[in-house]
Amino acid sequence: MGTRLDRLATKADAVEADLGIEYRKQIDHAKEKQSVVRDKLNAYRASGGQKWDNFRGGVEMAWRELEDAFKAVKH
Repeated sequence: MGTRLDRLATKADAVEADLGIEYRKQIDHAKEKQSVVRDKLNAYRASGGQKWDNFRGGVEMAWRELEDAFKAVKH
């Protein structure tokens, strides 16, 4: 997903200034959500994979937010 966001960022740079700025904001937002998902998964791994239930809700919510942010960029 990171590679896709990078490609979209490159396209945003080529788009008309005002539209490109908004597009870039959406991409940056999606990258922030991607980072949240990555951090939550890394925390789970660091715990030795124990207590999945403690992490599951946070990971699922972060993933949904990332999906929503990615969909917003695509539109």
